[in-house]
Amino acid sequence: WLISLLIIIVLFELRRRAPSHIEALAENTYQIRKDSYTATMQALIWTILGALPGPITLALLGLLLQSIGSPGRFSHSLGLACMHLVIPLFAAMLLFWVSKEKGLAHAHFRWTKQRRAVLRQWLPFAVAIVLPLYFINVLAFVRRVDLAIDVQARIVIVACCVILALVLWRVLDVGRLWVIRGVTSEPSSLRKFLRGSLPLAFIFVAILAMMGYIYSAGIILQSALASFSLIVAVALIGGMLARWFLLGERRLALHRLEERRLAAAQAAEESSSVVTPELGENITLEQVNTQTRRLLRALRVTLLIVGLIWVWVAILPAVTKLDEIELWHFSETGSDGQITTKPVTLMTLIFGLIALMVTTASARNLPGLIEISLLSHIRIDAASRYAITSVLRYAIVIGGTVLGLSFLGMRWSQLQWMAAALSVGLGFGLQEIFANFVSGIILLFERPFRVGDFITVGEFS
Repeated sequence: WLISLLIIIVLFELRRRAPSHIEALAENTYQIRKDSYTATMQALIWTILGALPGPITLALLGLLLQSIGSPGRFSHSLGLACMHLVIPLFAAMLLFWVSKEKGLAHAHFRWTKQRRAVLRQWLPFAVAIVLPLYFINVLAFVRRVDLAIDVQARIVIVACCVILALVLWRVLDVGRLWVIRGVTSEPSSLRKFLRGSLPLAFIFVAILAMMGYIYSAGIILQSALASFSLIVAVALIGGMLARWFLLGERRLALHRLEERRLAAAQAAEESSSVVTPELGENITLEQVNTQTRRLLRALRVTLLIVGLIWVWVAILPAVTKLDEIELWHFSETGSDGQITTKPVTLMTLIFGLIALMVTTASARNLPGLIEISLLSHIRIDAASRYAITSVLRYAIVIGGTVLGLSFLGMRWSQLQWMAAALSVGLGFGLQEIFANFVSGIILLFERPFRVGDFITVGEFS
């Protein structure tokens, strides 16, 4: 008990100091020369420290209550109920601290003022009502008393669902949580769909509870709160990556500006009759920004889909049934020489398609990622940048294609006939195409001429 009390006192003292540190770090983000990703990481740490006292206090209380009572006693049940509230409370407190003025969302992530305002307005209201009611619901299920489940759990589930439906209806209105900077009334069909479907879904859960399906309604409510925690985590990860990309783009812009100034100074020193070509650039900053946006969007969507499937798989038996639906079979030779037949299920087909889509997105957006993450930190000329991104793109396409096809049951033993047909084609019609491809790879490494060079052949340049 004393150790727990000491931990809580230390955390609350750190929480008291956190706002001043976060505001001081926010000032550096408005000065280009002082701005750095280290400041964002420090702000993240202080934000987590500011959000930790409440959840840690609840977790320690839950552990202590479980330690003083054996399973089945009321104190032990109270401890289990407290532990169920730790993650939702931490997610809510973390989101509240992120959305503070001059906090991560304001100074580092550049979230809009409307989004931060609606989070600060509705989040405390939802937490103050929903989490205590959810605590009563969990306690009723942990105690396994039919009367408590039939009365208390039913009432609090209906109340929680009504409150959550009201909050979602308000925060998903135009110009609130889902807002685009510089646009007053965005016609987002996804926002309209979510604003209509999510409140209706919670009303449906409340109706389920009133009809007597209390256990199912309680599991759905638990999965909904877990989905909220997942969305907060994905938003935080996306914000940190977006911040990293933004600083990389800024460094890249300064680096290219210095290159242009150096080239201009060298041109001024030389004779005016000598033409000095501009430095070749692999991709423009506009392309870098577009590619990073696509990468972030693909990453967020992938994390959300995988996380939501993991959260909801317990109440969606159809997801597990996907691995039982056999589409076709393929033969594979084992290490002992025995030929075995293995099925390709609907689940593996989905994984294969996801791998191919991730490969496509990675190959399309690789240049921007390489420019920002690696090449903006070290001085490499445009020709080397082009060679690195091209070779990595080939490697990603080949590796991702092989991985995606392996989910579909295609092994090298099944592709031998295709390799034989390709060899025949190379001997006849595709010889020049393949030769040009190999020659291009050789030129990438030997670099007899490179990006930025001017080549004159006869009268053509």
